[in-house]
Amino acid sequence: MQGLKRLEACLRRDQVAVRVNVARARGSVPREEGAYIIVTDNDLSGTIGGGALEYQAIAIARDMLTEFKQATTRQVPRARLEAFPLGAELAQCCGGNVTLLFELMSAELDLEWISEALRHLEAGTAVMIELKASAQGQITRKVTPASRPKREDSPGLERDGHAFRYIEAICDADTPLWVYGAGHVGQALVRVLNDTPFSIRWIDERPDPWPRPQESDPSIERPPDAAARATTAPDGAFHLIMTHSHDLDYRIVRGVLLDARFGWLGLIGSETKATCFRIRLARDGVADAQIARLVSPIGLDVLQGAGKAPAVIAVGVAAQLLLARKVGADVATPTHPTATLA
Repeated sequence: MQGLKRLEACLRRDQVAVRVNVARARGSVPREEGAYIIVTDNDLSGTIGGGALEYQAIAIARDMLTEFKQATTRQVPRARLEAFPLGAELAQCCGGNVTLLFELMSAELDLEWISEALRHLEAGTAVMIELKASAQGQITRKVTPASRPKREDSPGLERDGHAFRYIEAICDADTPLWVYGAGHVGQALVRVLNDTPFSIRWIDERPDPWPRPQESDPSIERPPDAAARATTAPDGAFHLIMTHSHDLDYRIVRGVLLDARFGWLGLIGSETKATCFRIRLARDGVADAQIARLVSPIGLDVLQGAGKAPAVIAVGVAAQLLLARKVGADVATPTHPTATLA
């Protein structure tokens, strides 16, 4: 869904763009099928792996933009396929083969179907987006709600001579990650997690957090009570707590643990802070099994001692989150004995 939102924003800003999609990948390749880059006259978003392949793809995309803008009519090819062997021809020794789909899009012609797809996705329904291209490169597109939100359900690319059909399954399959706190580490973290498989909701009660976020950062939600807001997260969401207030940290941690629907829960701070929280949680009646699921301190152990700069902490935490998502939160979560009440 984030990719469609990025495409929508790009078209609203620049009016015309080319999305270059990895439609087929065989052998060793730099990016998987479905990876894309959005190309405008002056900007790029996303990547198909960099190197000579991406360089040539950008050149082709910008030639398509120039042709579109110079044409006296708009009957220029709007979709084309190009195959690239990643060998001597591109001086990339990956050894595989990539087929790229170039889609010329404009605000006038494409915002309607993008908005339709986003409406389904925001309602929790996956979509199948079917593109049919004639031999001349003219296209039709159809958006269909899908009952099974799995990317592997997509049949991908089907060719018939110079004509082709491409179907992509899009779902909000990213793991919900609720980040509480927009301070130095919070800001560094959301930037590191950009373009990772997390759907971030960023929460900070303060009307004017310090430091001030950059314009390119995700928007911040400012509820009157972040702890109450945390209990509205979807089942299985990851929660990462790093606010400006230890009292607020505690109220969020306790609320998430008692709600017991979370997938992973992390709290920034020292071993001393973590121990104090576990003692308080036990006193407040939180079950030992739930307290043991609290991850604190956060970050990969192998990076302990690498530094305490916000960017360094963010890298370690981001890696920990990706590991938890990949192997399962319970497997990747260290266990901590419940602190005894002294």
